[in-house]
Amino acid sequence: MSSNNILKKAALIFCSMACLCILSFSFGACSNSNKENKASTSENVVTEKPAADAEKEEKNEKLLYTEALNGYGSSGENVNYQITEVKRGDFKYEMFAIGNVEYRDLYYDTMETEEAEIVEYKVKIGDKVNKGDVILEYKPVYDEAGYKQRAAEVEQKEKEYAAGYDTRRAEIIKAEHELKQIKDTNEREIKKLEIKKLRLALEKYQETSESMAEQKKSLEEYRKGLEKTEVVASHSGYIMELGEADNENIIRKGNIVAVISPKKDYCIKVNDTTHGMLRYNADVTISVASSKGGEISMPGRVVMCSNILSYGNATEDAYVEILEEPEGVDWSGAIKVYFESKLVKDVLMVDSKAVLFESKNEGSNAVSVPYVYIYDNGNIFKRYIQVFGSNNKDYLVLSGLDEGQKVAIYNK
Repeated sequence: MSSNNILKKAALIFCSMACLCILSFSFGACSNSNKENKASTSENVVTEKPAADAEKEEKNEKLLYTEALNGYGSSGENVNYQITEVKRGDFKYEMFAIGNVEYRDLYYDTMETEEAEIVEYKVKIGDKVNKGDVILEYKPVYDEAGYKQRAAEVEQKEKEYAAGYDTRRAEIIKAEHELKQIKDTNEREIKKLEIKKLRLALEKYQETSESMAEQKKSLEEYRKGLEKTEVVASHSGYIMELGEADNENIIRKGNIVAVISPKKDYCIKVNDTTHGMLRYNADVTISVASSKGGEISMPGRVVMCSNILSYGNATEDAYVEILEEPEGVDWSGAIKVYFESKLVKDVLMVDSKAVLFESKNEGSNAVSVPYVYIYDNGNIFKRYIQVFGSNNKDYLVLSGLDEGQKVAIYNK
């Protein structure tokens, strides 16, 4: 090999080695640069993470007004809950009032004797009686002096009436006789008018005899009343009420001795303390004990209540008619009348079991804030809402929820 060729090969090897060194140096420099960049990027993430979390939390707070419920969610193994949806419909608010059976076919037996002392009641409330059965035994109180005075007054009035009648009748007879003697036409007409006036006066006087006849009848009834000692039932049925004597055990004419009902026509009398929410002609549900145990329901309708009366005549009593009575009703038990006091149509509602309350503030400023747990994509979030009342089934939603939204009901 010539010396020139050797020199050319040596130069070529030297150049190749120089290139390798340069490439090696460049690769190392690049690697160091990448490491430095990675370190720099890592440092930036660590620095920016709290700011990102704060931004995320702020976004959630503005968007949902919720906070994550620790320990609950799709991974919660011991969480016992049900899912329900916010719905739209008619919100009905029901109440109930306590009532009792009121019999409308009532008959009243009263005292006919002017004044009597009670000896013995032969019946008690709840007893069944037949027409003519003795209800009360009594002893008439006879006022001999008073009776004689009343009899003398009636006799004197009869005498005065007879004398006044005879006088007026005699005046008419005299005027008619005088008319026959008058020949002048004008005088005859005047006399006829005079006779007409006398006859009208006699008719008016005769009306006073009616008052005197009533007094005479009353005196006769008093006398006959002294011969009676019993009050008997005027109708067959059940004793609903018994009369009471005064402090001296005296019962007087016109006072109620007994109230009787055949118990055929009856309704439910309700103590309405809602000040008119139980409305006239409203449909209600009557709930009462069953003779077979448990409770039984039937439809009813309000036939009388306070909200159709004037303010001065309003009472707390309402009357409910039974529309269809089933078999096996025990009217001796408690009677509840359920009625609709409010109705709001086409509103959002949520199951009342899903609504919880949180106390806010203390003392006189304390309030209960309602909230629910929203179920979304396997996660559960707490959200404050606004509701109106409960009908023991649903709450009416004022704000905070949308139709079809899912909420959780936690079982305690």
